Amino acid sequence: MNVDNEKKQGSRELVRLHADRLLKAGEQPTQALIRERIFEATGIKVSPNLVSDEMRGWWADLGMKLAAERGRPGIPEAVIDLSVSLWDLALEAAHDTLKSDREAAQNSVIIAEGRARTAEANASALQHQLELTQKELQHIQEQLQSAQNRGVDLEQMNADLSRDSREMAATNAGLRRDMAAQEERHGAEVERLRQGHSDEMERSNVAHSEEVRRLGAGHEADMAAMRADMARQAEAWDGARKHLMLETDRLRDSMKVETERINKERDEARQMESQIRIQRAEALEQVATLKGKLEQLDKELRRAQDGLLQQAKDHARELASAHAPSTRGPADKGA
Repeated sequence: MNVDNEKKQGSRELVRLHADRLLKAGEQPTQALIRERIFEATGIKVSPNLVSDEMRGWWADLGMKLAAERGRPGIPEAVIDLSVSLWDLALEAAHDTLKSDREAAQNSVIIAEGRARTAEANASALQHQLELTQKELQHIQEQLQSAQNRGVDLEQMNADLSRDSREMAATNAGLRRDMAAQEERHGAEVERLRQGHSDEMERSNVAHSEEVRRLGAGHEADMAAMRADMARQAEAWDGARKHLMLETDRLRDSMKVETERINKERDEARQMESQIRIQRAEALEQVATLKGKLEQLDKELRRAQDGLLQQAKDHARELASAHAPSTRGPADKGA
């Protein structure tokens, strides 16, 4: 059979073919030697697992052939003994291969179990981190809600202060108008009293002059009494005028104090309104910051969930691979 024909055959047929050739050449058909001969002849790299699996069948077939040959006449005893020895060697090689496969499988299980424990520890750590992230997320959401509520309260306070400021401005304007009207009334009253006093004095002077002319020099006593009465009247009018002037000054001072109080309250309201605006801006900035942290935590939460899910999948695959039943060949059954 040439090389081209060998390339066309299947890998299992090539294993049996080169095993037969090695056996006929008096060499032990080992896995490594068969793979080497197949690669030299065809350039094909055969899997070690495939060679081992096919060799178990080949040894079984060889055993049946040898058992059949024992019943045939004409076969030299030396050949039969050599075949039995070869069969025992094949069983021993199969046992060694099985032992190596078992050890490799056990090592794979140990490695898989170690990886599974590591995956479980990582999953537990990720779960703990996830819980912490969720708690922090809930805390940030509560802070965000509190900041939003605080912003609403500040806006309400700002509206109330604006309304109070407008009401105080209206009250101040009304007081100014009342003070101006009161001053105008007081001025008119003072002017009326002054004019009345002047008219009365003029009438008294006229009456006095007429009385003087009528009574003459003999009525000096009456003139003195009249002068005293006029002086008393003048003093009474002057007292009334001073009282009105004092009342006007008192009212003016009272209006000044009230105006200063209103202006002070207005300035305090403006200052409080400015502080509220600053606090509202800070609250809005805090809300924006909390929203950014909330988005970042949401991203980290999704990444943690994805990592946890991927580790769970890897863990499941490793456990399934570690606990998969291994294939037992004829040599293992013979043992």
